[in-house]
Amino acid sequence: LAKTFWPGALTLIAPPSPAGRPLLRGASALGLRVPAHTVLQALLKQLPMPLACTSANVHTSPVLTRLEDVKTVFAGQVDFILADGTLSPTASTVVDVTSAAPRVLREGQLTQEEIARVYNAANN
Repeated sequence: LAKTFWPGALTLIAPPSPAGRPLLRGASALGLRVPAHTVLQALLKQLPMPLACTSANVHTSPVLTRLEDVKTVFAGQVDFILADGTLSPTASTVVDVTSAAPRVLREGQLTQEEIARVYNAANN
């Protein structure tokens, strides 16, 4: 799934590697994403390690598409906000890959059918 859809609108929920365990803060899995945003990709290439961050939405809430709303929702909770252009009105697709078969937790820009097609092609 990562080879096909990254960079892009796919978030994979995966078990951590030993190096990723300190990032969990009590959770049992990590949400991993490689965004297609060119400015963020350039920033990530300059960093010595992955960046723990959130997209401009909160789980189970509508996607935020205005900078003013992002600032209000995340006030005091983040170190910085990268604001560069218009935010997508559609969230990433979230797929849990912590068990044998992937499970779509949230359908976003990628459909369940696209996820199933790529997964089945790679595992048949």
